[in-house]
Amino acid sequence: MQRLIAFSQSLGISKSELMNYYYIDEIAEVFNEYRKINEIAQKESEEAEPVFVDFQTFFC
Repeated sequence: MQRLIAFSQSLGISKSELMNYYYIDEIAEVFNEYRKINEIAQKESEEAEPVFVDFQTFFC
């Protein structure tokens, strides 16, 4: 239960909100959506290629 509360708080859901306003089924959906968002963000950051500048070519 403490892990559930801690993870919820990392998502911005307070303990009282978690206990009073969410059903178990809703919590699972919220966590799944959070996971999907992070997977998309991680894929986008992996796809971005670093840009290297050759200073001699750039400034000549």
